[in-house]
Amino acid sequence: MDNSASFTHSDLAYEKRTVLPNADTEWQSAHGIEYREESEGTLSVASLEIKTDEGAKLLGKPKGKYVTLFFGRLRTMDDDTLEETKRILGQRIRELVLCPREAYGSPQSRYP
Repeated sequence: MDNSASFTHSDLAYEKRTVLPNADTEWQSAHGIEYREESEGTLSVASLEIKTDEGAKLLGKPKGKYVTLFFGRLRTMDDDTLEETKRILGQRIRELVLCPREAYGSPQSRYP
């Protein structure tokens, strides 16, 4: 999934994936990192979970789960594509909101 043209720069954990070039799941597990990309309908989803202090240090991010959703321009989508995008986006947001705080880290642990 090449979304490099989607943005110039942000503080997305997705951008930290460059630290993991060719890192297989065994290496990621050993360092407390889990990264995966998937497609769902009109969206591409990048998920990064940092489970250990070592993983946090390697990526320069606090422990937690980071999800980045990529989709096209809403204004140019036809009605069916827009509805599918909204449905999937809503579902992903509900998953984040309804998940246990321990799985994603508390807001207080992210900010000194």
